Amino acid sequence: MPKPQNIPTKRLRLWSVVGLCAAFVGLLWVLSDTSRLTFEQESLVSFDRDDELLSFFVNEQDNFKVSINTDKTPLPELVQSLVILYEDKRFYEHYGVDLLALARTIWVNLTRQKRHGASTITMQVAKLGSRDKRTLWNKFTQTLQALRLESSTSKQEILRLYLDNTPYGSNIVGIKSAALLYFHRQLESLTPAQAALLAVLPNTPNLLFTNPQKLLQKRDMLLKRALDSRLISEMDYKLALLEPAPTLERANSIAPHLTRHLAKHLGKRVLRTTLSKPLQLHLESMLKDYAQITQDKGVANLSCLVIEAKSGDVLGYVGSQDFYDLAQLGQVDGVQAKRNVGSTLKPFLYALALDSGLIIPQTKLKDTNQFYGNFNPHNNSRQFYGQASALWALRNSLNAPFVALLQEYGVQEFFYFLRENAPFSDRDYAKYGLSLILGTKELSLYQLATLYLGLRRGGEFIAPNLLEQGTKEPTQAQKSPPKDLTQEYIHTSARAGISQASAYLTLEALLNLPINTRSSVFAHKVAWKSGTSYGNVDSWAIGVSDEFVVAVWGGNFNAKSSTNLTGREIAGVAMFDIFELLGGNNAREFKEWRQVGKWSSTPRFRQVRIDSDGYRTLEKNARLATMPYYAKPLRTKEQLDKDSSIIIYPTQDLRFSRLSHSDDGIVALVRSKELAYFFLNSEFIGTSHIGRLKISPKIGTNTLYVITQGGEHSTVRFRVLE
Repeated sequence: MPKPQNIPTKRLRLWSVVGLCAAFVGLLWVLSDTSRLTFEQESLVSFDRDDELLSFFVNEQDNFKVSINTDKTPLPELVQSLVILYEDKRFYEHYGVDLLALARTIWVNLTRQKRHGASTITMQVAKLGSRDKRTLWNKFTQTLQALRLESSTSKQEILRLYLDNTPYGSNIVGIKSAALLYFHRQLESLTPAQAALLAVLPNTPNLLFTNPQKLLQKRDMLLKRALDSRLISEMDYKLALLEPAPTLERANSIAPHLTRHLAKHLGKRVLRTTLSKPLQLHLESMLKDYAQITQDKGVANLSCLVIEAKSGDVLGYVGSQDFYDLAQLGQVDGVQAKRNVGSTLKPFLYALALDSGLIIPQTKLKDTNQFYGNFNPHNNSRQFYGQASALWALRNSLNAPFVALLQEYGVQEFFYFLRENAPFSDRDYAKYGLSLILGTKELSLYQLATLYLGLRRGGEFIAPNLLEQGTKEPTQAQKSPPKDLTQEYIHTSARAGISQASAYLTLEALLNLPINTRSSVFAHKVAWKSGTSYGNVDSWAIGVSDEFVVAVWGGNFNAKSSTNLTGREIAGVAMFDIFELLGGNNAREFKEWRQVGKWSSTPRFRQVRIDSDGYRTLEKNARLATMPYYAKPLRTKEQLDKDSSIIIYPTQDLRFSRLSHSDDGIVALVRSKELAYFFLNSEFIGTSHIGRLKISPKIGTNTLYVITQGGEHSTVRFRVLE
């Protein structure tokens, strides 16, 4: 009689079997873990306003890849059908592993020399995501991962993963990248022949370069199957057979400066810009050719920006004459680099002074040799004209009158106008002083173009659009609120804007300034201002037409100066060439402002009686002039004299070091030739008949008071530093 088994022993064996099964299931679970699947990161890529490819940089694996999942690009039905027909015709029927295909493959491999695979699209996704060596163990692991993928991921997403990460020859990854680089098209624009070629290409990715005829045979066989399956028509099939194999022409370095700039500030890899690719190509070619001419003048680098006035969209952005010109630092972005802007800010002081009632175009400004502490501005011509109308001073870019005008308007007010409308972080206006109007505050070409765009839009200052769908660059200002033109006067605090009327008068003043015979054809339709930085380092020209704002910079990224470098002759010539490219002969003149931005009608003006020097007078027989309707009342000659200090030097709020002057004092200057009495820190120190007296200020804050025998008097405060 058999001996009964021990009950605990039976249970132990049962639990052992259960444990082994659990361990096996756990091992399968670990091996099938799809979270270990990783795919290549996207490349940095940019597109123009019409979704045309601009720049395409390689990723960390030195491959070109742009994902269809970034913006959820829909896969065209024909593309899906052709890929499934060629790669995995039972894709929608199996669960990751096609058992019928696997059995057939085993039989073929056992009976024939030619080897076949049985990988489904899902299994290929697992292979692409693991990127392991081709071994039986890895094949087993990928099969498990395929099964698990099918249980957790939709068929549509699996197909997208495959097309997004499969190789397409050379260093091109993903079907969207292949469509862009081989055919210069988006997926939805592919022809049946192109879609078929991209369906068969991953099977033998380099066949396009080693044996393109064989690749076409594969494509044509797929097209025949597609015809038999009624995926394409007979006509589509016949036309598709006539299409040649593509050639790889990588014209994918368009607007690289803008692409890198946006990627840096936005943290995105796929960028849709406002650029126009045809215009951008013309601009890049034009500046590259023009650089060959300017190099003979000691100018190696050029940059430009073209903005559509109505929308504020940037249509053209050229950071340098050649991104790949490493010898001339071509990868520097000249549109964003900050530099001394020369005389390009004068139109804005002119417009603000119009609204403040300081001037009208006919107002005579002093153009004499004046000292402002250590600052002694001279005109570029090295001569003075005694007096010049504000209009003439602007058109001829005189320095001395505008320095004097800035002193009247206020350095602080002008500085914060610039800061508000061409945003920058600097807050210390005092370190620039009156030289601010001559461009000592460094700005970029983008910031200058922003200011001129605001002038064109009638004082509506906005950040130019660099991205499609209205997305603004985060480092730039938001739109300024619209002005309330029902107010009696324009607000002229530190955050003052520019009225439509003063913007109109300013741009009108900058018309008809041709450089040469060629530019004279349409100079009456382009308002523009040039600028040359101190030491002939930077050349600027910014022009405004009815439709466009064009800004050009020329110079050397290494800050090397050139005696041949001027705003007119370098940047100005290029600017007019760009306007000619844009169709300058068809641009409307500045006669009547059409509806641009929030402009709805011609700006309003009012008449004022003026004297021979362009100041307001009550004389009934005085001539009439025009000024902005909402501007402050124009000053009279009496108000001008009252507002003018008789003390020429030292100036108000001047700061200087004792070392910059002789130890025994400085010379105080007054404009009166009458007997003048001088008081320093409330103590009488002497008199003078000749308008000058040596004084000895103390370290720290000093107050100088001067009164003449005729009763004129002024006070200034200044500071002497250690």
